[in-house]
Amino acid sequence: LGSLLGDYILPTIESLYALTVEKHSTDIRYSAALSLSKLFSALLEVIRSGRLSATTANVSEIFHKSLLYLMEALKNEPDHAARFAQAEAIRDLLDAVYLSGVEEVDGNRKQGYVIPTFPETLTKQIVSFLLMECAECLIRRNKVQESIAGNEALDQEDKLQQQEERVEEEDEVLTVLIDIFG
Repeated sequence: LGSLLGDYILPTIESLYALTVEKHSTDIRYSAALSLSKLFSALLEVIRSGRLSATTANVSEIFHKSLLYLMEALKNEPDHAARFAQAEAIRDLLDAVYLSGVEEVDGNRKQGYVIPTFPETLTKQIVSFLLMECAECLIRRNKVQESIAGNEALDQEDKLQQQEERVEEEDEVLTVLIDIFG
């Protein structure tokens, strides 16, 4: 389906930027984040199919803008499900660039159809941001454990169940963030 989007893909991607940071609806932020990464992958398919040139699409600019919007959304996201979707979208965006390369016999990828430029400042910003988000996940995880452990109204079994569920939510986001480095 991606390569059939042709003329519509650039305006659709552009329309999603504001939705990734929309303040009033978790569902919109969730859906926009996942859609943005899928549409970026579709953009690469459109370019590969020859329906759009990489220079016309200005892939580096779209990649950087998409990544920065997703990072901003993740940094300010209070909802677990949306935070998970935003982390997945960042991972999928970076993965799409990697997978656009031609796979060699040894499994490595060489220069792809589209290689966005990565200025050193952006690379440092991405790594710093991801490390900060990993630290935030660990902080939230510890706060959950402390708040549940300090709740005298719950019996031990309820404490364990609540702690397990809420810690697992943070673990899911942390796993995706760590996957980005891999």
